Amino acid sequence: MCGLVGYFSRSNCDANIIHNMLHKIRHRGPDSFGVWESLECNIHFGHVRLSIVELSSAGHQPMSTSCGRFTIIFNGEIYNHLDIRKELGNEIKWTGTSDTETLLKSISTWGVSGTLNKAVGMFSFALWDSVERSLYLARDRIGEKPLYYGWCNGSFLFGSELKALKSHPDFDAEIDWEAVNGYLHNNYISSPLTIYSKLKQLRPGHYIKMSHDDLLSGDTPVLYKYWSLSFPVSEKKHRYVDSESKLEALLSESVSLQSIADVKVGAFLSGGIDSTTVVAMLKKSGRDVSTFSIGMPNKQYDESRHAEGHRKIYLVRKHYTHMITPQEALEGN
Repeated sequence: MCGLVGYFSRSNCDANIIHNMLHKIRHRGPDSFGVWESLECNIHFGHVRLSIVELSSAGHQPMSTSCGRFTIIFNGEIYNHLDIRKELGNEIKWTGTSDTETLLKSISTWGVSGTLNKAVGMFSFALWDSVERSLYLARDRIGEKPLYYGWCNGSFLFGSELKALKSHPDFDAEIDWEAVNGYLHNNYISSPLTIYSKLKQLRPGHYIKMSHDDLLSGDTPVLYKYWSLSFPVSEKKHRYVDSESKLEALLSESVSLQSIADVKVGAFLSGGIDSTTVVAMLKKSGRDVSTFSIGMPNKQYDESRHAEGHRKIYLVRKHYTHMITPQEALEGN
């Protein structure tokens, strides 16, 4: 988990602002801290990093292309970034092994829309194109990684968490009562609403492009859809054994792609079908995985014994169980 923040402002360009915003999300990235700004266009980026792929400074953000045209702040993971590197070809010169660099080089080659159509993963990012003088915000296909944005008193704010945007001096705390109503009915706020009327969630599978002229004139961002979920219906009948094999192959590919890391890999293990399947796939691929479970003092709600049984079946050497107390459950810690 990393975190990103940024803003455009015609007036509030104090260097302390972006640092204050980053401080609010420092918990998202303990490994490094970086800022970047375009003084000519009043664009400010900040990033905190949790290193998973490419642990060296070659993965530091904000990251810019060697020519200086593109600068990006990125949160998440591109699962198929190694395949994208192969598709880009051998003529590309790489500085490191991070998926952030893969994203940048891909955008330099195919553009933002072309890259988003190829990228598979969980991510959000902000990108500044200094040639087009345009700001891009993008979010992954199903919205696994958060990204908020909006105009507040002449400043365009964006970031991974609302608490970071609240620390900007132009923040407007006007409540969106439609969002409150939705929260009270559904126990969550649906996209694109947030609790604040001036800020929105970027819709999953969408990106925003705003030129510098758009920013100067305070225009409302225009959304572009690059992906939508579809369920193609096939009249062709499949044998159960074929469907079973295909499902196993898809699960194996998905788990393999999502376990690429330069650090140790862990998995939650509740003892249920979903988490047990993931652990089984990881062990089948030869990964030395550690597993983690939560237990309850009340045996009626405790699944830790099932998790312990499955970790023995799949020969997991390191398994950790935390017995959560009623007080911890109430405090949410």
